[in-house]
Amino acid sequence: MAGQEITREVFQNFSTGMKVVFYILATVALFMFVRGVYLKVAKYRGGRPAGPFPGLGGRLWGALWAAAGASSKLIRGDSRAGIAHLLIFWGFVCEWLGTVILTIDHDLARPLGMSFFHGTFYMVYSLVLDVMGVALLAGLLFMMGRRAFARPARLDYRRADGATGEERRRWPAEDWALLVILFLLTAGGFVIEGMRILAD
Repeated sequence: MAGQEITREVFQNFSTGMKVVFYILATVALFMFVRGVYLKVAKYRGGRPAGPFPGLGGRLWGALWAAAGASSKLIRGDSRAGIAHLLIFWGFVCEWLGTVILTIDHDLARPLGMSFFHGTFYMVYSLVLDVMGVALLAGLLFMMGRRAFARPARLDYRRADGATGEERRRWPAEDWALLVILFLLTAGGFVIEGMRILAD
């Protein structure tokens, strides 16, 4: 069928050793993520019950809308910062889902002789991730500029909120580390994709 050949090679120009290193690092990262989630859940379970909760699907959907709601509150107080938060959150969610979809195709479907990562599906997939990647970069750049130049009062961590002085001193560095790491990961993805296109 026309267009079915449109796709991209996964692990293009990777040696077997490089693939092994990738999967080792991916396993370590997954372990750290699961451990972090476990520690958070253990912390929350130590609290007082808040009452009945909906099923897992309802809770996940509620969490996504809660994130959007948090940004909507920011939009009412600071429209530009609120929109930037929305771009970062949904851009990151879409990029993560894109990685999950690729993993399902490459590591689960292809070994069984099946693949959906081509043709119209691949073209729509690639377009959506490119658009959301640009949205994520825009949100990150805005937040970097806000911290470097605008410095609004709400980012003044010296305000009284019960935190210790030592905790407050770490917060700006932690904010910058998160923004820079996310920016480098996202921008690096575009650079790699551009290099792959030039090589084809």
